[in-house]
Amino acid sequence: MLTGPATLIVEAEYIIAMDVMTVIETTFGGSGSIVRSVDEASRFLAENALPDLAIIEMEIIKPQHLALARQLLASGVRVIGISADSRMANHAADLSAIPILIKPVPETEMVAAVREALR
Repeated sequence: MLTGPATLIVEAEYIIAMDVMTVIETTFGGSGSIVRSVDEASRFLAENALPDLAIIEMEIIKPQHLALARQLLASGVRVIGISADSRMANHAADLSAIPILIKPVPETEMVAAVREALR
């Protein structure tokens, strides 16, 4: 089995999170954890080592998700955003280093974004 990134996925829709996790585990190996909210993510982070990679659902109306992304970036975690809102990519200038993938995310785009984040 490949030795890949420890990945944290923060996504309210479990089926979407499972799709993302399957792509990452199949392509890169590693291990992953899925949480459905920022509160769950905070509990996870308090009890576990920092992940190598975080994939966070981002929405303009959920500033706590943006704050989590900022916190993880400051801690050295690589972050990828996913959003159903195409305006999200231009919303937070201080998060411009985070690629924002628009749902539904094609598998090839997810693989490319993860590969780039892990370089």
